[in-house]
Amino acid sequence: MKTQTNNLKLSRWQRHARLSMSAALLCSDLVSLALAGFLAIAARLSMGQGWQWALYAQIASVGTVCLLGFALSRLYPGLSLGPVEELRRLTVMTTAVIFGLAGLTFFARNPEDYSRLTLGLTWFFSLVFLPLGRNLLRAVMARLGAWGEPVLVIGYGEGGQHLAEHLRSHRTISYYPVAAVDGMGVEYPLRADQSLPVFSAMHDCLATSACAAIQTAIVILAEVPEALVYALTRDNAGGFRRLILIPDQVAIGSLGVTPVTLNGMFGLKVHDNLLSQFARFQKRLMDLFIAGLGMLFLAPGFGLIAIVIKLTSRGSVFYQQERVGKDGRGFGMAKFRTMYENAHQGLDELLQTNPHLQAEWDKYQKLKHDPRLTPVGGFLRKYSIDEFPQLWNVLKGEMSLVGPRPFLPDQQQMYGEGFSHYIRVLPGITGMWQVTVRNQSEFSERPFWDEYYVRNWSIWLDIYILAKTIWAVLRREGAY
Repeated sequence: MKTQTNNLKLSRWQRHARLSMSAALLCSDLVSLALAGFLAIAARLSMGQGWQWALYAQIASVGTVCLLGFALSRLYPGLSLGPVEELRRLTVMTTAVIFGLAGLTFFARNPEDYSRLTLGLTWFFSLVFLPLGRNLLRAVMARLGAWGEPVLVIGYGEGGQHLAEHLRSHRTISYYPVAAVDGMGVEYPLRADQSLPVFSAMHDCLATSACAAIQTAIVILAEVPEALVYALTRDNAGGFRRLILIPDQVAIGSLGVTPVTLNGMFGLKVHDNLLSQFARFQKRLMDLFIAGLGMLFLAPGFGLIAIVIKLTSRGSVFYQQERVGKDGRGFGMAKFRTMYENAHQGLDELLQTNPHLQAEWDKYQKLKHDPRLTPVGGFLRKYSIDEFPQLWNVLKGEMSLVGPRPFLPDQQQMYGEGFSHYIRVLPGITGMWQVTVRNQSEFSERPFWDEYYVRNWSIWLDIYILAKTIWAVLRREGAY
C-alpha cells in the first residue's frame, strides 16, 4: 500500500528551514539575554546600588559576545545536538563569556569598568532563560507547523514507518519527514500518517522538483539494499548535503558515542561514564550539595506539612517503604504519608473486590483514583511534595537526585533483563521515566527508560533531567 506521490510540495519556508530556524533561535537567545541583563540590573538597583547607564552597555557587550560564542558552538540551528548537548553548550559558553569578562576586569585592575555583581546576576538569569526561551520557541513554532527541517526517509519498512511517525508527531525534534522512499520495493501496511508521500524508488523521488530540493535524508540501513547505501554514501546519488544513517537497533547509548577514524576505517567509540570514578564523584557531590540546600530551605515547609498531616488524619507523618536499591540491596524510602493509616494492608481486598482496579494495578502498579488517599495526601501527590523527604535518603547515600525510580521487592521480576542495569546506580527521586512518560505509561516500559539512563549517563543528563522535573511538577504531568 503506497500513498500518492503527486502531493509532495515544499513551501518557501521549508526550502529555507535551516536559515529560518537559525534566525528564530538567534532572536530567542537575544531576548533571553536582554531579559537576563535587565533583571540583573533591576536586582542590583534594588540592593541600593547607584544608577549607572553604563550598565546597559556592559550587558549589551556580554550579549554580543555570548551570541558569537553560541554561533561558534554551532547552536544555530543545532538540529542534531539533542537537548542535553544543547544545554551543555549553552551553559559552558555563557559561563566562559561572563566569568571570562569578570576575570579580565580583575586582572586589568579596573573593576569599576564592569560591575561583577551585575555580571554574576546576568549569568544566573541567563542559565534559566536561554534554555527556557529555546524550548518555548520550539513549542510555539511546532504548534504553528513552522518548525523542522524537511527530510526524506529512505527505507520504509517497520523501522522507517515508526521513525517517520515519531518525527511527524514530535515536531520539536527539528526534523520533519515530508516524503519517504521504499528502498526494498515491498508493500507494507502503513502505520504512519497516510498523507506522507511514499515513492517506490529513488529515481521516482528525485524526478520531482520538491524532492530534489530536500537537503537532508535519513537512511534506515536495515531497510534499503546495500547497493543503494553504497550509491548514497560513496557516489552521492541523491545529491543530499547531509545523510543521517540509522543502523540496526543495537544496545549502545547514543549520548556516549563518538565517531573515530582508524587509518581510514570508521568506527564508534562508546563511553561508559559510570566507570569513571571522577564522574561518580561529581554526581555524588551534586547530590550532597542540592539535597543539603533543599533540606535546609525546605525545613519550615516540612514542619507545616507535618502539622497538616497530623491534624487531618491519624497516623505518623512519614511513611517508610522497602525498596530495591543499588546492587540489589533493600532500603527504606521515606515519604510524607499520603494514605490512611494501615491502608497498604487493605490493598489486596480492594483489588479483589474491584476488577477494574485490579486491571489498572496490574498495568501501572498504581491507581489513578486511589480511595486510600487522604484529602491532603491527594494534594501532596499531585505536586510531588510527598517525595521531598527522600532528600534524606540522598544524604544517606541510599538514593540519588536522578536515577531509576526505586521499585518494590515484589516488582523485581517485572524488570526482566533491565534489572542488571538498574542495580548499577543509585535509584533516584527523579529520572528519565518521570520526565518523559511518568505514570501515563505502563510499568513494563520503565526498564527501557532506566536502561537508557544508565547507558547514556552523564552529569549533564542529570542536570537536564532536574530542569525537566521542575517543569513536569509545575504542569502536574502524570502525577497521582
